[in-house]
Amino acid sequence: MLLDVRGPKTLASLKFTTTTVSEDLLEEILGRYYELAGVDAVNSVVPVSLHQKTCYICRTTDTSVLVAVCDSNHVSPLDLERLTSLCNELQRTLPIRQRGEIRSDFVLAARRHLQKSLKVCFVAQSDPLHHNTTIAAVEQVFANCSDEMSPFTKPISIGPLLVEAARCNTEDLATGLWPVHLNDVNILAIVVDSGLSAEYYASVASVIHDNSQAHIVALPASEEDLDFTEEIAESNAIGFVDAVPTVASDLFFSTLAASGQMDMELDEAKDQWVFDEAINQYVTRDQVPSKPLGHQAFFVVDRTNGEPVFSYYYEHKSVVLERAPNVVAAISMFTVESDGDHKTSVFRAGDLDYVLIERENLIFTLVTGSQYNVEQLRERFSFLPELYLDERPEVVSRPDDPYSSPAFTLKLLATLPGEQLCDRHVPYKIKAPDWERFESAMVADFLEAVWDSIDNQSKLSRYVQEQAGPQMTLGALQFLKSLSAIGFRLDLEATDVPRMISPPSEDLLKTYSELNEIVSLADGMLTIEEIGAMTGVSTDVLLHVFSELYKRGSVSLESTSSTDGLS
Repeated sequence: MLLDVRGPKTLASLKFTTTTVSEDLLEEILGRYYELAGVDAVNSVVPVSLHQKTCYICRTTDTSVLVAVCDSNHVSPLDLERLTSLCNELQRTLPIRQRGEIRSDFVLAARRHLQKSLKVCFVAQSDPLHHNTTIAAVEQVFANCSDEMSPFTKPISIGPLLVEAARCNTEDLATGLWPVHLNDVNILAIVVDSGLSAEYYASVASVIHDNSQAHIVALPASEEDLDFTEEIAESNAIGFVDAVPTVASDLFFSTLAASGQMDMELDEAKDQWVFDEAINQYVTRDQVPSKPLGHQAFFVVDRTNGEPVFSYYYEHKSVVLERAPNVVAAISMFTVESDGDHKTSVFRAGDLDYVLIERENLIFTLVTGSQYNVEQLRERFSFLPELYLDERPEVVSRPDDPYSSPAFTLKLLATLPGEQLCDRHVPYKIKAPDWERFESAMVADFLEAVWDSIDNQSKLSRYVQEQAGPQMTLGALQFLKSLSAIGFRLDLEATDVPRMISPPSEDLLKTYSELNEIVSLADGMLTIEEIGAMTGVSTDVLLHVFSELYKRGSVSLESTSSTDGLS
């Protein structure tokens, strides 16, 4: 604290712990100050022992004194060095400061000199297999503390530490990529989901070990992942967080404890350390960008009896899944209009579109969100009825079980994929499916052949060749993704040229205040790197922003070496 010795009164203060400094102790500290001042001994930092605490005193001006009170009862050489550095700065700057500037300037200087700076990176799936508690805590950190000019958050005060946080995708590390900003990181915390394989996390840990000397810890994604996370930590010789963080402060405390950054027990630190409570602000849905609804389901319904003869759900937790019987019944009641040789219609119900084609008393229906142009979709799957009628797959007893899918499912996904892809998407392995579970041996054999060809490095254009009709390899890749067997990462480069094709969504505009300026420069002429130079926004941040814009269908991307694309 900075004291005015004429009062005495506190001019400015900064607390790292909840310990209260009593008036009696302050009086004794000032008494000792006057004793030392008489012999001109307080122009430098002087440690004194009072009330079983070590106190440090240093004159900053003729009327002010710097006082630091530590919980320990011994002199720390590191504390003495840091306080000397702070006192030297205050002796230079305080005489020329206005009174109104003293408090804020003191806090900034004290944080800079006294708190240990750390950089933490949370490593997790860019598209988690399911919602989990730890990811929610990570999102809370970035919703409340993000810095649009840097891949790291604004500094967050946690006891004697000043922490900046970043995030990185596990799929990048699993495929050998090493983002540049990770070179500055002190701690890498991997969020472990038991839906992924031990081999997958071993590859992530190996890449970190090869590229960094940072501490590595494993965080469970949810309570169900605790045992698996402990196994991952033991087998890869990394730290283990043995509890699931529910809020941002728990996330930091647990990570710091597991990485050896605390000189006390975790519960003791939680009780005693003062932290920036802004990180725990409640995050509403409109503060965290949400992805628009994509394809939800595809049905082939027999109009004569209203029964589905084929069903496919794009997501295992599809919004259509729970009300599927009602949806199918509604489909059978729709009046499908005649459109040339075909009967086609588009209906809107709530937040979903129903795109229909009727053939031979069968109604082929795609249930989709607002992410796509429905007229283009209708044209695109106009030949699906012929493919279905050529094969006429048997009705399966459990359409929500992907392992019962017939070969037609691959043709469907080749024609109407669940995820928009371009040639810079890179498929990577996560966990091999249970090949024995497939009811169709032909489907299993084809999927396994595609799985074996994935090398985690090659872009999608290597696997998919231009051809007429459905691209079965693309359908197989999409199906493997739906099984969480593989993932796709978007391999953006600073030299890619973005072009806006539709306005950014409101949720992204709320998240990135600089977004309007960024998208105004995305005219198909400038590279991402050049946009960064013009706006002052870091390239890492821009790569993340344009990835989000691409996922929402708001931007197209052209490579300086290739302009081919897939969708």
